[in-house]
Parts: sequence; structure tokens; C-alpha cells
Amino acid sequence: MLFYLLMKYFEMYNIQLDNSNIFKKDWKKLNQDMIYKKKIKSMLQMFAVHPFSERWNIKKMFPKSSNKSRLRIWEYRIIYSIDDGNKIILIHRIALRKEVYK
Repeated sequence: MLFYLLMKYFEMYNIQLDNSNIFKKDWKKLNQDMIYKKKIKSMLQMFAVHPFSERWNIKKMFPKSSNKSRLRIWEYRIIYSIDDGNKIILIHRIALRKEVYK
């Protein structure tokens, strides 16, 4: 219910998934753990409402010119970039912490 109320006040960003082979492997691994997959999907829906909130544990990735950021959700890390003009969040990777930075 709260999610739908927030949608009225904020313009949502669209979430797009990267088409790379690395992301496809990450997604396949995430499919094996359905509990985390459901939690991550619901968190991403809330993140799409207001991605610049201080509530999220976000850090910029190096080099800074890459325009990628890291979102922490439990032991998973989501590497993404934002196209503010088109209101798009592009998800590059979703993986466990020990795997995502390789």
C-alpha cells in the first residue's frame, strides 16, 4: 500500500537489465536462490521510486568517470548506472559480494 502511495508523489524510474553475458550468468545464479530473488526484486521496485534517497547504501564505483554505482542489499551487490534524462536505471550486475568485484 505504501509503495502505491509513494508512486503518486514520485516519478518512477524504469529498471532495465543489461544484456551482457556476465549479467546473464549472474541472473542464472540468482534464480537458484528464489528467496533472495524475490527480496531483491521488491527492493529494486522501491529503489526505482526514489533512487537518490539517503536511505540506500550507495557508493560510487571507480573510476568515477564510469558513472556506475553500487547498491548493497544484504550480502548481494547491485552494480548500476542511472540515465537521469530518460528516467532509466540500468542494472549491470547482481551478485554476491565476493563475486561481483572480479
